[in-house]
Amino acid sequence: MKIQKILGILIVLVMLLNVVTPALAANEVENKESTVSTEKTEELEEKNLEKIENNAEVKALAETEESTEGEDAGEKSKTETKETTEGDGTGKEPDASEGDSKQDEDEDEVVWTDFSKAKFELKKSGAIGAVIEISGVTPTEGSIYHIYLSDDGSAPVADVVGYKDDLALTYDKDSKTFKCIDLEVRNAVELNKDIYVSVSELNAKADEHVILSGKKLTRYVEPKYSDAFFATFMTSDADQIVTNFTHSSENNRKLQIKIGKITDQNILQKIKNQDSAGFADLLKYAKSNAGIYNETLNADKDTSSIEYNAYAGEDTGNKVIQLNGVADKAYYYLYVKTDDENGKYFPNEAVTLALSSNTSDNHWSMFFYGQEDFEWIDFGDGSDNTIATGTIPQTGETAMVAIVIALVSVLGVVGYINYKKYRDVK
Repeated sequence: MKIQKILGILIVLVMLLNVVTPALAANEVENKESTVSTEKTEELEEKNLEKIENNAEVKALAETEESTEGEDAGEKSKTETKETTEGDGTGKEPDASEGDSKQDEDEDEVVWTDFSKAKFELKKSGAIGAVIEISGVTPTEGSIYHIYLSDDGSAPVADVVGYKDDLALTYDKDSKTFKCIDLEVRNAVELNKDIYVSVSELNAKADEHVILSGKKLTRYVEPKYSDAFFATFMTSDADQIVTNFTHSSENNRKLQIKIGKITDQNILQKIKNQDSAGFADLLKYAKSNAGIYNETLNADKDTSSIEYNAYAGEDTGNKVIQLNGVADKAYYYLYVKTDDENGKYFPNEAVTLALSSNTSDNHWSMFFYGQEDFEWIDFGDGSDNTIATGTIPQTGETAMVAIVIALVSVLGVVGYINYKKYRDVK
């Protein structure tokens, strides 16, 4: 009976346990879920709070940066304003036209002509002139150019209106060269000194400016054979010896005149055969030969070329050269040398030859190489053997000397007048 009650109680307990246990389990699960949910909620709230705080910090930082930038911009604006108003010392804002003026000044900046690749040449011009030529330069439109000569390479001396002793420099579009043809160039060539040239430029934007200074020029070689003479003749009654050396009329010169008979037939044969060594040999021969006449005379004064003129019956200040013992149908040399007058002038020398003619009454004439009356004769027996005469690079009218000796003096005057009329004085 007791056992049955115990069993009955146990059964009731088991049943109660079956009922209570699931409820407790469910309640535990519910509590657990509630706990988890609460934790998640708290965690989410914490994150949201953190995000809100971060956003607030970012916003505050952004506001701070904007404030700083605003302050910097304000300071910059103040600085620029201060610089603008203080720039001209007046405290006022400058006119916008001042900027345009500065731009105009930049546009008007002077650019001088480039002479870095210029080629300078000193050349003979015509019979007695000289020219300075400059190539390899492109001129600037509107510019004016001058050159200045010196013997030591010194720069031009400034004057009130530019520079002293300027010479015009013109541009030749055909040859694309600058040229200066002036009596001062001749004078510089004639003097025994170095020749230096400087160049200046003048334009509308600036005062005259020396763009090149102290360029040394190389002398050209003067003619020294038959082409060194112009319209030259000699007779027993008249002399006209005209040289083609560069000369300025302001320089009155002295001239050594030497005449002698050519006895070396090898020299004559070379010249006759157009051998280029012939005249070089003749120059050596004339300088070493004693000759039949050798004097240094005053050349004509104030003339365009270095020359000696004398006529019987006329007062030229010069005496007719007298030669004794001139043979008929013989060859003579004429040698001349300009006196340097103790180094003042640059010395030049030249030689040519002539065929002589002499009559029984001792009236003689010299027919110079390259003239119509010059001819070659047989060197052996002296008989006539006319051949073509040699040609020379000589300009001007050929001097004519009459065969009739009685008319020589008159024709000499005529020849001198023709010479003055046709002389190349470039």
